[in-house]
Amino acid sequence: MSYNQAIALMSQSVSRPTLYSVRMPSNPITGGGLDEFSNAYLQFYCKATALPETRVESFTVLGQTNMGVAREQATSIIFGKPLTLEIIENTEFSVYKQFRKWFDRVAENANPSAVSGQFGTRTQRMRYYKTYVSDMYLSKLEYPANVTTANFEGSVVNAGYQEILRFNFVNVYPTRIGQVTLDQSSSDTYSTFNVDLTYETYSVGDELGQLT
Repeated sequence: MSYNQAIALMSQSVSRPTLYSVRMPSNPITGGGLDEFSNAYLQFYCKATALPETRVESFTVLGQTNMGVAREQATSIIFGKPLTLEIIENTEFSVYKQFRKWFDRVAENANPSAVSGQFGTRTQRMRYYKTYVSDMYLSKLEYPANVTTANFEGSVVNAGYQEILRFNFVNVYPTRIGQVTLDQSSSDTYSTFNVDLTYETYSVGDELGQLT
């Protein structure tokens, strides 16, 4: 294959792992999700995440059609979990606090105070599932066709990236808020923490939910 043929197959460029968008709108019914500031913050300071895997769970069937021949029979669709976000935190720890508030909705006394809890103890009482879940969106972005990176400098927020894929996650909630490492020798870096999110299923497509 010639160089020109290879270039012709790459109509725009290679996909850039730096271009993505994470949104977790607040659910007014359940209280899950994040506030507007945190959602805007994640557009810039969600340092890393991943488009999740999906796979088929199967079991081996022997001789179903032909004697002595094994085949893998699909039994269920598995969605890769958890979904992990690595976040750069600000000096007010505002996003960490938002995730912690969401996490605390999972159970009574998930964050026991110095004063005894509502029931007079630190006993943890799990709340009903539908009282803390919310939906989430993870979009893979790319530069529009015939646009160079130079055109985007200075106006990244309103650049108008092309949304190539959108993952719509159903009934999301945080299952783990990772540690924040403190280190006196790390004077020229920033603080980060990880959040693990679970969910039931996700759909992948464009803004209308279609794969085109």
